[in-house]
Amino acid sequence: LSSRTDLLWREEDPRHRPTTEQRLADAVAQLLCEPANSDASKSRSQTVLFIMANYDVVSRRLRDARLADGTPIPVETAKDLACDAKIVPAFFDARSQPLWVGMSKRLATRSQRMALFARDRGCVGCNADPEWCQAHHIVPWQADGPTDIENLCLLCSRCHHQVHDDG
Repeated sequence: LSSRTDLLWREEDPRHRPTTEQRLADAVAQLLCEPANSDASKSRSQTVLFIMANYDVVSRRLRDARLADGTPIPVETAKDLACDAKIVPAFFDARSQPLWVGMSKRLATRSQRMALFARDRGCVGCNADPEWCQAHHIVPWQADGPTDIENLCLLCSRCHHQVHDDG
């Protein structure tokens, strides 16, 4: 749903945007009415489920498994889901600050975006859903700001434009 909503947002005329609720309704309608064998349904990205858990070094066990929004899930469920998942490692310090999530380059990697979802939980300006946010360089990339997690934050399009246009 988020992927289709994002696609609709990108296809809209920025001067005449529907409400978020209308866009979500349009996305649901398209997904429900789309034939299962259509090109659009074949190219749809796979669902990504972001699960976090703490690793207890002493007991060598996972604990406190939860979804990105903080909803707790049983550790066994997290382990079962991991069997069929692509694992994206991320390491955090005691203050939940990411220490490593991947390589530095101009655009945030998928792993870095996932770490930003976990850390920022949405737009740092208005708390918009993280799926609708972009990774913003705090020190601009053009000014040699690295694409490292410490120099990135999530901003929705409106807040991102405010930062760039209004400082």
